[in-house]
Amino acid sequence: MKKLIIVFFTVILSNALCTQTVYQTYTVTGIETWDLTTHPNGVDIEEQLIIEDSALLTIHDLTVRFDPYNAWDGNVEVKAGGKLAAYNTTFQNRGSYFKF
Repeated sequence: MKKLIIVFFTVILSNALCTQTVYQTYTVTGIETWDLTTHPNGVDIEEQLIIEDSALLTIHDLTVRFDPYNAWDGNVEVKAGGKLAAYNTTFQNRGSYFKF
């Protein structure tokens, strides 16, 4: 019985470590970098990614997915003075994708 519990716990823990980062709406207000170290399985955003004035988001080698059920709401908004730098990054929504 102990072996079964240990194996079960190991499977749950390893699956928890492999989940994507999910945000409803994410607002960048400072300087941030997203890459395979910080988000190894990509990023899921249900509604909006907003980059505020004077903020910088740099994305390297990731897939950013928007919720297909919020297709009309899912978007990236870079406000005046904000910056988005995306390298080898894919933005996906409803099965289509845009690679930068």
